Amino acid sequence: MPGGTMVDVCRSPIAMSTGEQRRQTSPAVSAGRGVSLPDGYEPLPHQVAGHLFTNGKLGMLRRCGDGTAVLKPVQRSPKGPRELQFYKELSASQCRDELQCLRPWVPQFHGVTDIVISDGIAERQQTFLLLEDLASTLPHASVIDLKIGRRCWDESASSAKINAELAKYPQQEHIGYRISAMRVFNRTKNEFKYYSKLYGLSLDECAVLDSLHAFFYDGVGQRADVIRNVLSQLQSLREVFLRQSAAHFYASSLLIVYDGGLPASPATVKVKMIDFAHTFLVAGSGEQSLDENYLFGLTHLIESLSKLLEH
Repeated sequence: MPGGTMVDVCRSPIAMSTGEQRRQTSPAVSAGRGVSLPDGYEPLPHQVAGHLFTNGKLGMLRRCGDGTAVLKPVQRSPKGPRELQFYKELSASQCRDELQCLRPWVPQFHGVTDIVISDGIAERQQTFLLLEDLASTLPHASVIDLKIGRRCWDESASSAKINAELAKYPQQEHIGYRISAMRVFNRTKNEFKYYSKLYGLSLDECAVLDSLHAFFYDGVGQRADVIRNVLSQLQSLREVFLRQSAAHFYASSLLIVYDGGLPASPATVKVKMIDFAHTFLVAGSGEQSLDENYLFGLTHLIESLSKLLEH
């Protein structure tokens, strides 16, 4: 890899090869303590962050052979209902004008579905969000999950919650974002490399830039075309946040997806906002203000990607 810096990063014990990731998130229908799914469903193969279908946790799913929708479990109250309400309001035909500018930046919402799952002792009904699968049409999808904002807690957070978040990744206060996890397709080796949540939490500001370089490096060279495409989209999103004040986002992520296979012209690149368990809709024009927390993270991410192109 150019410059040599990322060779050590990619050999980090927290970065996993395709085989290592497969052992950790096997597409079997059971996980951890015996959580099992009915026939016809499987763990989402290109999920990189969030709750994975492992260690007894129920993660994101898809119907076998169906790449049209991702199934995301609705979390317990208040987080799950809050996220569901955001998707419902954004997709409603009577959506408020001040929210409609966010629609192009959020995966399409196809409603909810209930699935009966079992832990080996009892069965229960689990509600899932049906969301657009951003990677389904990209056979070699490189995916990165970036937590946006200098703070990941909302106004209702307790002191214990705030301290826990600060301790988790202190650098986020001045970097403005963090790499949650990513997977990168290497054209030379014809394989994916996975970088876990622990990897993301281990990065200082300099290493974050190196890791962004690794995400846009396809085994042959840095995908400057993809970076330029992402930058263009991020700058457009920033313009939205410079005028929208109807929603504030905490612990929300940006998902960036591109096909790491043979270079296409133009490159297929998707940038979407995800994870809305801590999203708050603001009613009343007199109470609204810009989401300075999200803007701070978005601006710093744009600056980081601009530096990649400069070098």
